[in-house]
Amino acid sequence: MKASYCCFLCLLLILVAVCTSTGGQNYSSVAALFEIGVGARPAGLGNAFVGLADDETAAFHNPAGLAFADRMAINSYFSWQFSSFTALSVCLGAPYFGVTILQLDSGRIEAVDEDGIPIGEFHYVSRGGVFSAGFAPLEFLALGAKIKLFQSSSYSTNGLGGSLSPGLLFQMSGFRFGVSFENLVATPVYFSDGHIEPWPPDVRIGGAFSIASFSGSLEVENIIPRRGVTGLPHAHVGLEASFLPVAFRLGFDQNMLTLGMSINWNLVRLDYTTAIHLQLPMTHRLALTVFF
Repeated sequence: MKASYCCFLCLLLILVAVCTSTGGQNYSSVAALFEIGVGARPAGLGNAFVGLADDETAAFHNPAGLAFADRMAINSYFSWQFSSFTALSVCLGAPYFGVTILQLDSGRIEAVDEDGIPIGEFHYVSRGGVFSAGFAPLEFLALGAKIKLFQSSSYSTNGLGGSLSPGLLFQMSGFRFGVSFENLVATPVYFSDGHIEPWPPDVRIGGAFSIASFSGSLEVENIIPRRGVTGLPHAHVGLEASFLPVAFRLGFDQNMLTLGMSINWNLVRLDYTTAIHLQLPMTHRLALTVFF
């Protein structure tokens, strides 16, 4: 057992070192679509899900969690982002593999010049696909990876790019620890007008615990220093109380307070989450999960 723990720690240190070595590259977060996340349950937990990864949305948040899945489920969600953008996704998670489809749509926005005079309309749409897989080489350790594809379009230009993000998940006696190495290997997003932007690399580290009907999770991101961005790593915190057929959630996501709940009925779960931002309008998420 001691040898297995040593192997696990060595693997973690090597991956962190490799990922951190990419931190000095220029970047712009063109793939904001993937920052929104998938599902309403993770959002209700403040998006502290890398270390938990215990449902179908592990296919998006930490694919290593798929190795510990015991059934297949399909999650679909709709979100009204800050009373402006609409976001939706469909996520299929099953033992060992998963697929996620996402879309972010601005709708038609009136464009104005510096004097406030209308000069036309603007419409932005970005779409993404995530293909995930996970396996458990040890009883307490799972490894996984996800391939993210990104496509955007507007009236003036189109963009296309992709990345590879490995992850791992360690579990023992009601505790879990996970790491996701976001965009460890990536091809830049190439735009039709000649503009090129790389993906932002990051390491997300999270832990979670479960005691009876209660669980909690903590996640830290923005660990890699990014050129042009200042500030400390971002923390996410979530708590969940489950009293079937209902569950309640409370979370903190950087500068947002999140509140959520679930209703379970046979093989169906309905999730709702609202995010209260300090300066922006509230965000609402509604998700439906069907289990097989």
